[in-house]
Amino acid sequence: MSSLFLHNAQVFRNGQLQADSIVIENGRITEFSPKECPKQLFALDVGGRLVSRGFFDLHTHLREPGFPSKETLATAAKAAVRGGFTTVTAMPNTVPTMDNPDAVADLRSATEALPVKVEIAGAATRGRSGSVPVSLAELRAEGVWMVTDDGDPIDDQTMEKLMVAGAEQGIIVANHLEDAQYHGPGAFAPDIPAESEWRMLQRDLEWVKRTGCRYHAQHLSCRESVE
Repeated sequence: MSSLFLHNAQVFRNGQLQADSIVIENGRITEFSPKECPKQLFALDVGGRLVSRGFFDLHTHLREPGFPSKETLATAAKAAVRGGFTTVTAMPNTVPTMDNPDAVADLRSATEALPVKVEIAGAATRGRSGSVPVSLAELRAEGVWMVTDDGDPIDDQTMEKLMVAGAEQGIIVANHLEDAQYHGPGAFAPDIPAESEWRMLQRDLEWVKRTGCRYHAQHLSCRESVE
């Protein structure tokens, strides 16, 4: 239903949360705070709930293809809509990996009937190896606007090549910030110091300055990275 009169809503406008009513016609907001419901619209009392534009998730694990025991496209889409998300970005840690146009095209086709829009992040390197960059031009032609190896970091030489190409193609390069040379034998903070994260971020930001590539820092967890 694309035309509604929503009343008894909470809406964030003009810097504050406030009680309000909204007129939506043909899928677009046309008026706030009308004195009465336009006769041709269906009136809906939302019971004081928050009404917002749809949320956009930049980092989503849909798990398909390859891992339907963890999640499926259908269950992920249902959870997204339930939480107010209208667009999600699928991470490329799938089987096959989203490191080529054919894999991206197949996944895009599989998501067309879902009740949520799915953007697809391409893998930054072949097989998410961290060392052999993908063809950003080929992925860009298939509608990819961000590449990442998700939970695996990208090495020095490869990051340089990716950012040069990313700047040329208008693609965001995202990186998991974790330099293994600083790791101890465990999996908790004493074994993986903050230095492992912020030194790689420092390296990446230097390449951002040199190339002008758009960049997204993934999985930030320490004060030094924020600074």
